[in-house]
Amino acid sequence: MQKYTLRTVSQLKDQIKMLALDLDGTLLNSEREISSRNREAIKRAYDQGLYVTITTGRHPKSVLRYAAELGVTEGSFAVIFNGSGVISLDSYARQPVDQGFELIHYESCSGSEAAEIYRLGKPYGLSMHAYCVELGLLVQDVNAHSYKEISHNQVGYTEVDFATLNDSVHLFKLLSTGESDQIDAFRASLPETLSQRFAIMRSNPDFLEFIPHKSSKGTALKALCEHLSLPLSAVMAFGDAENDLEMLKLAGCGVAMRNALQEEILESADLITDSNDEDGVAVCVEQLL
Repeated sequence: MQKYTLRTVSQLKDQIKMLALDLDGTLLNSEREISSRNREAIKRAYDQGLYVTITTGRHPKSVLRYAAELGVTEGSFAVIFNGSGVISLDSYARQPVDQGFELIHYESCSGSEAAEIYRLGKPYGLSMHAYCVELGLLVQDVNAHSYKEISHNQVGYTEVDFATLNDSVHLFKLLSTGESDQIDAFRASLPETLSQRFAIMRSNPDFLEFIPHKSSKGTALKALCEHLSLPLSAVMAFGDAENDLEMLKLAGCGVAMRNALQEEILESADLITDSNDEDGVAVCVEQLL
């Protein structure tokens, strides 16, 4: 239920100390670009002393590219892999590696758990890729779905047989991939035991993500705020999809984009702003400041 409108959000100016920004469908437009208006509004907030935290399912190398474009790398943080990791962008910028980077907070699952999910998805024609603590991006094979991950994040990858993974490796997140109807059928078939161990969410019509220990952007944002001794009430969070939902609920002000993928996102938000193709982030931040 909305608590604020774009006309009344300025009353939060002295309360908000951090902007938590989803990328795809939120800060980025349909061309996967940051508009000049969004860039200027975020930089203005940063220059006024607000933390700018990018929250995404992506690898930190991709986050760093956008943070540098915004001009907010110094003193900023990022929630990565949809909540299973939190990094300091200062630290990562000094050594932007594909794996083995320093983390403020993280959760992982075992290789044998990945093998279990892969075997469950195989009858539905699904493939898998995942981010491994030790080995970086792992793919079952290079197909249209895994190529999307490789190209968006610009990281190296290793082809593996997920059915043979064991507990010698640990993974930040797993993605079962295929056509939307295949994903729907697979998700409906999942045993309850998996939802007790993983946060299971749709970040894309063709991706079903499994985040260890029921982690989310919300749990990661909470861990970051504890690290900074900052109350969650001081956060304004922006998002458009299922993987943003808990973050929007926990933040002092959860802002949904008008292009949100699920009605639940709009219904749970404290404020609804314009779409990602209408500079919705900037529209709200300008009013806040």
